[in-house]
Amino acid sequence: MDDAWRLRDPAPGDLGWIIGQHGRHFVGELGFDPDYERLVAEELVNFLGQRDAARDRIWIAARGGTPGGSILCMGEGEEARLRFFYVAPEARGHGVGRMLLRQLIDHARDQGFEQVILSTHAEQEAACRLYARAGFACIDSAPSHTWGRKLTEQTWSLPLGT
Repeated sequence: MDDAWRLRDPAPGDLGWIIGQHGRHFVGELGFDPDYERLVAEELVNFLGQRDAARDRIWIAARGGTPGGSILCMGEGEEARLRFFYVAPEARGHGVGRMLLRQLIDHARDQGFEQVILSTHAEQEAACRLYARAGFACIDSAPSHTWGRKLTEQTWSLPLGT
């Protein structure tokens, strides 16, 4: 059996996996309001219905055909928005997050986007460390009460330059 984590396009069932993993992690583990999982489902369906197939992409990190991570690049004018970045517990510590993030950044640069933008919460400490190591900077941070929890909402940016 192949032990290597590889990136691929979504296969049947992967979009449901993304929704389910976000629900399990954010709602089940972090205590977000259950509406969070519904929002992920709605936004993913809307993305699929409106996407530009060349610029807007989803990647799945898989090992032996089993998904362990996801990331989505959504074009918004001259900006690429990073969405639905998730690394499953069994994939953590294997470079999967770095691999997904590098793929999105390289794709955004190749597509001519000026920058990559993402929204997250400071409480996602491991992800924030990964963003910082990849060259992103936190450009906005504010306390909020979102999804039934007190959180610190953040916006991060990575200028791509030409």
